[in-house]
Amino acid sequence: MLTESAREFVDAPLDARAVSLSLLGGMVITVLTRMQEGTGSDVVKVVAAFSAGFLLAGVGLFDSVLDSILVLGAIHAGAPVSYADWLAWFWYVVPLNLLGGLVFVTAARLVRASEMPEAPGPDNRVAEAGGAGAADR
Repeated sequence: MLTESAREFVDAPLDARAVSLSLLGGMVITVLTRMQEGTGSDVVKVVAAFSAGFLLAGVGLFDSVLDSILVLGAIHAGAPVSYADWLAWFWYVVPLNLLGGLVFVTAARLVRASEMPEAPGPDNRVAEAGGAGAADR
């Protein structure tokens, strides 16, 4: 089973399918990280982890780190997969994972944050427009 899983990744040609699976893999991991860091509820963290795990493994999204564990495990188990095969897959998955996470998720978050009303700064005070203080009112 490890060999079949590894071959599925290293035999994937660089085409629209591989690009889509890599971009989506980066998005899922980034959203999972944001959900894990954005809540204090252990139940929500578990639900987020299971959901992301289902999407990554069940749907077959490409994640450079998680899938490399399978490929490298297959290499060390003696499967007919080489480090060159792994690198031929890994070189395009990493930048696409980064692109999926940073551009599509983080950029959307930044656009959303720029449309929100001003939030309090580190000292819990909202910056006044034009630099006028409360005493000038």
